[in-house]
Amino acid sequence: MSDTINREEQESGSDGRMDAYRATAKNWEQTFDAIVDPIYILDTSGEILRANQAAADLAGMEPGSVRGRHCYQVVHGAGTFSEGCPFVRMRASMQRESYQVRIQDRWFIASVDPILDDQKRLLGAVHILTDITDLKKGQEAEARLAAIVSSSESAVVGSTPDGTITSWNAGAGMLTGYTGEEMIGSSLERLVRPEDREGLSATLAAITRGYRLHPTEQVVLRKDGSPMEVSLSVSPILGQAGAITGVSWICRDISGQRKAERALVAYLTEAALRLRNPVAIIRDHLAQVIALVEEGEMTPEQALMLLRVQVSNATQVLANIDDLNRMIAEGADDIPDAYRQFLMRGD
Repeated sequence: MSDTINREEQESGSDGRMDAYRATAKNWEQTFDAIVDPIYILDTSGEILRANQAAADLAGMEPGSVRGRHCYQVVHGAGTFSEGCPFVRMRASMQRESYQVRIQDRWFIASVDPILDDQKRLLGAVHILTDITDLKKGQEAEARLAAIVSSSESAVVGSTPDGTITSWNAGAGMLTGYTGEEMIGSSLERLVRPEDREGLSATLAAITRGYRLHPTEQVVLRKDGSPMEVSLSVSPILGQAGAITGVSWICRDISGQRKAERALVAYLTEAALRLRNPVAIIRDHLAQVIALVEEGEMTPEQALMLLRVQVSNATQVLANIDDLNRMIAEGADDIPDAYRQFLMRGD
């Protein structure tokens, strides 16, 4: 009787262990298939022993159909191992090997890890494909942006939130005369006049609070100490978590524009001074002629003679203005070409 009970208990325990084993195996399969990265279990020749659902989906096959094939057939659609294949390199190094590979329209990091026994002998390998398409696109976009910034004629400078310079493009070098080697690691205070440093601190404080500075006119100091008028835009640089990790400074030289504007203002002032008195005299004379004619104290013939005199005076005023135009156009280098051509017309 007791032997029968013991035998039943043993059978019951054995069944329980089998059930537990089956449950564990099922959980492992479910976990294996839940991983979104394609995974292949390989033997020492590169033949696929197991593959998860993601690996089968990438190949457009059922998991059972993947088994028994070589990895180069399923992953690359090739007849042999590709040049630089990480599996081949792993068999030689007995350690993880990887490379980047394009499969269909996506990029992956293909990694191969060896499976070793207690004697460090190779039993097989785990081949994992990690999709890096979005990362690679981001890197390519960053590279394009970096190339644009590097070649920009505008000065583009990056700094930490406290004003330490971290990046310096060629445009900044042309604008200030400093090289990147001279400026990276320096404070932005090196570029501003002593009286402007308080304003720089206020700008940095505003940026670190999340504000964006719209273009303003500022003065920067060149390497030779000369001031230069610039249009300045300042923006926060945000990290992936949304925190401010730096500050972007974009400067454009407007000193030539401001010189041209001052030259034109000087011209307009001179022209106004040259015109005011002569035109006022012509106006007063014409008003007198009109009054005398209306009062009958001047004949039409006399009025006509005086009108001819005033036409002559107006002609002389225009000649004086043409002389001024030519003088400004020929002597003021800062005037834009379109204005210069207009001033030289003389009509």
